[in-house]
Amino acid sequence: MRAQPRRRSVITRDRSEPRVRSRRQFHYSSNADLRRYELPAEIQRYFGVRSVRLLSNNPDKFQALERAGIQLAERVPRLVPPSSLTEEYLRTKKKMGHMLEGF
Repeated sequence: MRAQPRRRSVITRDRSEPRVRSRRQFHYSSNADLRRYELPAEIQRYFGVRSVRLLSNNPDKFQALERAGIQLAERVPRLVPPSSLTEEYLRTKKKMGHMLEGF
């Protein structure tokens, strides 16, 4: 049953629509990104990590850390210079809430 929406998503993707939109369009998932970051945060908490320096632009990652009670000492943005190869990717990430400075 799951393969059909995915197949539609891939077909839509071939029409050069962003994957996020194509997945939402065919109700593949209410979440554009199925990854979850709670488990890594819980593992860090289990080992007594109280503070981290996070190298990421993804707000879901630091929100998961905060929910687990881990302090974010610093967020170091990952800088990817826009180019013809990365521009669409970065634009999609920005729409998804990633903190892309200067883009």
